[in-house]
Amino acid sequence: MKKLKIAHIGLGGMGKAVLNVAEERGHEAIAKLDRDDQVNSETLGNCDIAIECTIPSACLVNLDKILYAQKDCLMVTTGWYDQIDVVKAMV
Repeated sequence: MKKLKIAHIGLGGMGKAVLNVAEERGHEAIAKLDRDDQVNSETLGNCDIAIECTIPSACLVNLDKILYAQKDCLMVTTGWYDQIDVVKAMV
């Protein structure tokens, strides 16, 4: 299994759980970003993937910044599905 360099966005309960599992499986957390941190090319670094675990009001803004930085993203956040057409247009 390839070891991934992961940028974790959101360090609440679910975000910490995802971070812990990723580290247990040998993946590297190259960024741990929480609500007061900026999401951009610099903070995402050379990650293979960003894992977004925030809240519905923040996740689409974060997704836009992740895509602008040309990074892949796994969206763990739920509750944004009423905006699915916006997301489809973004990707």
